[in-house]
Amino acid sequence: MEEMKMEREMEREELRRQLEHERREREEEKKGREEEQKQIAHLTSLVTEFLKEKTQTHKSSIHHDRAMYSTGGTNTRYMVEL
Repeated sequence: MEEMKMEREMEREELRRQLEHERREREEEKKGREEEQKQIAHLTSLVTEFLKEKTQTHKSSIHHDRAMYSTGGTNTRYMVEL
């Protein structure tokens, strides 16, 4: 009887260790996913900022590369490539 009791206790202890190990693994996986999400958010922010700057630079470039002017009395507008 005592031997069976000790055997069950050892099995319970082994089960506790396994559960604790699995809990730690899940926690590490969760931290890894959270870190990946932070990196993705940061990269998304960088790409968004880069694209905004490119769009502004492109608009500015178009504005500077073309000149609008009116001709004398006809008030006709022409686009001229510089």
